[in-house]
Amino acid sequence: MKDKLKRVVSLLVLLVSSTSLYAAGPPSPGRRPPPPPKLPIDDYIGIVVILSILYGFYVISYKLKTKTPR
Repeated sequence: MKDKLKRVVSLLVLLVSSTSLYAAGPPSPGRRPPPPPKLPIDDYIGIVVILSILYGFYVISYKLKTKTPR
């Protein structure tokens, strides 16, 4: 009997809390934060990505050369 009562009470609490959340409405947005400053790296991000990929190929090829005997 207590288990059923706990389930019913918990269901009622859940329903009451969820309806009160929907009835409250959205909070006021207030002031919008200023946009972040544009960094100098943002202009050259494509070049940085290409250089990092080329550097990765260099490191991989260097490791392969040291592992394979000639």
